[in-house]
Amino acid sequence: MALVESLQKTIEYMEAHLLDDITIKDIAEQAHLSPENCTRTGAVRAFSKRQMV
Repeated sequence: MALVESLQKTIEYMEAHLLDDITIKDIAEQAHLSPENCTRTGAVRAFSKRQMV
């Protein structure tokens, strides 16, 4: 799975579960990434910044 596709899946999962108690592990599994790679790619930070705007 390409990085851009993984990031898109991550964002979609987070948007769909805004009110749920999800972890980095949950997000990473949906994007087929390790929790470390999910954090390293900046997907969580990118999503958080989008929500602030």
